Amino acid sequence: MENFGAHPESPLETCLSELKKSKIYIGIIGMRYGSVHTSIDDGKEITKSYTEMEYEIACEKDLCILIYCIDEHEAWIHPSNIDFENYSKLKEFKSNIKEKHTVYHYTDTRDLIKNVLRDVVTQVENILGSKKSVKMESPVLLPLPKSKDPYISLSLDGTGTYYLTASERISGISTFNSEYVYLHLLKETAPISSYPNIPESYFSQIDTTGGKYIQIPVLNDSSWSTRFDFSKLIGVVDSGTYLLLVAPYPYTQKSPKRSNNDYAVNKISLKRGFLTATTSSSSLLLIPGVPVYLSGTAETRAPNIILWLCSKHMLVNRLLIPVAHDHSYNYELPYQTIQQLIPDEQYFAVIQMPMIVYDGEIKLFQTTPPVITRSKPSGEPDMDIAIILDEKDPDLFLPEKLCNLLDRKDINDIYVKLIFSCQKALVFDIFIARNDATIQIICKTNLPPGTPVSFKFQQSPDFLSKTRLKRSAFLPLFQTIIYVIPGLTGENIIRVDLDEKQYPMAIGASVEFSLHLTGDVLMTYVVK
Repeated sequence: MENFGAHPESPLETCLSELKKSKIYIGIIGMRYGSVHTSIDDGKEITKSYTEMEYEIACEKDLCILIYCIDEHEAWIHPSNIDFENYSKLKEFKSNIKEKHTVYHYTDTRDLIKNVLRDVVTQVENILGSKKSVKMESPVLLPLPKSKDPYISLSLDGTGTYYLTASERISGISTFNSEYVYLHLLKETAPISSYPNIPESYFSQIDTTGGKYIQIPVLNDSSWSTRFDFSKLIGVVDSGTYLLLVAPYPYTQKSPKRSNNDYAVNKISLKRGFLTATTSSSSLLLIPGVPVYLSGTAETRAPNIILWLCSKHMLVNRLLIPVAHDHSYNYELPYQTIQQLIPDEQYFAVIQMPMIVYDGEIKLFQTTPPVITRSKPSGEPDMDIAIILDEKDPDLFLPEKLCNLLDRKDINDIYVKLIFSCQKALVFDIFIARNDATIQIICKTNLPPGTPVSFKFQQSPDFLSKTRLKRSAFLPLFQTIIYVIPGLTGENIIRVDLDEKQYPMAIGASVEFSLHLTGDVLMTYVVK
């Protein structure tokens, strides 16, 4: 609405006025329901977005309707772009559209622009009744050569480096007198200039049936496109450099009339998805109050990887871990998550790396009860393979079932698993050495080296009672942060040294000292 500029009419009247001038209605539906208009019908309040009302008017006027919906499984959708408040209305609107029209699902802006322009050109030609009467140019469309000779081109989305579990859009133009183009995958050393007379040993299998080419239809505007799933090549090819070749005939057919432009080639690099995970806790301990970091490498195009933290029978939390541009990640487990863990229990961190779908093929669905499973094409959870999260009937083998789900051959996501044990913070074997000039305090702990601990001491209550002063009137004599260090015997220790010069009131009197971890008292001890 904000793009219409200033109009004397109401927003709804402005929308409908623009619609009356149109021959073609283009609906681009993302993850927002849009600006909302409220009306009263028979005493009932009806709320609809301007987009939905425009669509309904377009249907009533029998306009040519082209619908483009964002691909919720393939496109990268930032949470800030999702209208959670009106999601149910948006879902119902999309469902209604898909029942009435053939919908194109776009993955990014470039994909959307290319297909909208192509389809609009076709529909304008149909409306005017002459293909030659319409000329539209755009830098996103692949231009046809000025030569009268037939021409074929090949273009790939992305950088040229692709993971063997990713999927990419491949497109181009062919002006050859052929209804199809044929896509081939060849070794980098193949003698391309000899095509199609290249030895078959240079051609790699390119689909799951063992075929060495893919047949792709050419549209009326001479364009062709397909989304190629590189996971079909798993177990067929290794990581490395390959050649994608497209031609108006397959390699098995000899061309009766060769030309210099009867094939197009692109060099690509294929990589296997790679995931590593380490933790800052060398002993794999989770101690409430102690920061724990997960770090590693995640070779994926997805912006996040997924952490499933669970016990043997329940899901504790599902968390998103951001992945940097260099494919590294470093993530601190949330303090609140560690605080809710039960001491002496075992916990499992299953780190899932998405490969084809940005938010992972295996998801958490907030049904009643919640389930962990994959999405059906309709967006509904696949209950045939679902793990049901029912607090009344907990699953005793949740981590194992989650890993088995990710291990399925028809799931492309990969994962690593870390096993932690949870313990309370402990301080034990306290050693105190005191003379006329110093106090030395050493104690053992299960806290890892580098953990910050708050140490403070004050005059003991006995001393305060003798002076007839209230304890609350005294501030601690000493308060500071000290760090756990490795001990000589392999156990970690906390060590504090006090001397008479710094703290004369502490020497020769009873003092009380205490250790604190994130506000919780670890121990209190009186030195007389």
